[in-house]
Amino acid sequence: MAVHLAARMIIRFKHTLSKSSRLPTRLDQISQLAALGIFSYWALSSPWIAQQSLATLCILPLLVVQLSLWWSISACYGLRNIKKRWSFLLLRIRFEILPALVLILFIDLINNIVYLSEVEWSQLEKVLIHIAFAIPILLFMPGILLKCWSCKAITDPQMLNMLQSIAQQSKVSVRGFYTWPRRGVPFYNAMAAGFGKRFQVVIISQDLLDALSEEEIQAVIGHELGHLRYRHLLIYLALLFTMSTVISWLISISETWWQPYLDAQYHLSVNLTLHAILILIAIRWIFGLVSRACEGQADLHGARVSSFSAMQSALHKVAMLVGQDLDTPNWRHHSIAQRITNLAQHPQNPQDQDRPLHIPS
Repeated sequence: MAVHLAARMIIRFKHTLSKSSRLPTRLDQISQLAALGIFSYWALSSPWIAQQSLATLCILPLLVVQLSLWWSISACYGLRNIKKRWSFLLLRIRFEILPALVLILFIDLINNIVYLSEVEWSQLEKVLIHIAFAIPILLFMPGILLKCWSCKAITDPQMLNMLQSIAQQSKVSVRGFYTWPRRGVPFYNAMAAGFGKRFQVVIISQDLLDALSEEEIQAVIGHELGHLRYRHLLIYLALLFTMSTVISWLISISETWWQPYLDAQYHLSVNLTLHAILILIAIRWIFGLVSRACEGQADLHGARVSSFSAMQSALHKVAMLVGQDLDTPNWRHHSIAQRITNLAQHPQNPQDQDRPLHIPS
């Protein structure tokens, strides 16, 4: 309730801020932290969560808090109309909650097989079971996302020929090119997903497709194909797996310090809270570092399959479309201004197609 009231007060006095205010982004970030904080407090103070065997049930209160906060800040994006605010909320549910729920249900399935069954599995058998379930999930996740997001295949012959030509130039095979349909509020984004030739897809929002020139579309699609060409998704997956393993190991060591001071009914709550905090820290600082390097490499690939000026123009236009300052920091991508500068400083050598991934210091 306090966060909700704070959000309403900030929105009320938004007119006193400059047009270049970062209020929506900052408030969105605050809402994420507030939701996690409220959930952590509830988890620590209530034994209910410790009695649940399904992670899906445990996070339902977190989802309720997060949805409430998203509704509160929707007006900060200029969405005063109730219909548009519902569209904004449904957009966040489709793009952020549904994919997460699919993964959490997958985790519940594994936990019920490995940890709640009467069979005593060895450590190696547990790892093999995780891998056996993870492989089909990773392969079929793009298809699940396409269904969750109601994506439509691009069928326009001229557009499809251009995109297929870029894929051929990038030496990448994809299952298809898709668009996110319009959802009542402007949405400008593109992404690549999948592992393997038969499962890789590239998705771009219809709003972004309509806003960009042909050469800018080539640059954006080239950027996404760059992620597939350089196996960035595998890098992300390996990094997340490594971070998760290290975090679990650290928490298992720390349990000998704090468990003797707490009742047994709170052990799971504290364990989950520590996992959430450490995962957020690792994603923000370690994953973010690698992600920025991968985004820079994808920017270069997008520039090479179109032109450096087209890639810079596309980045600038996307920032203008979403109302973002060019200098606004981004923990995953660098600021738009920094990305444009990096492209301007790089030698425009079309033969330099396989520059190794550079992790900035």
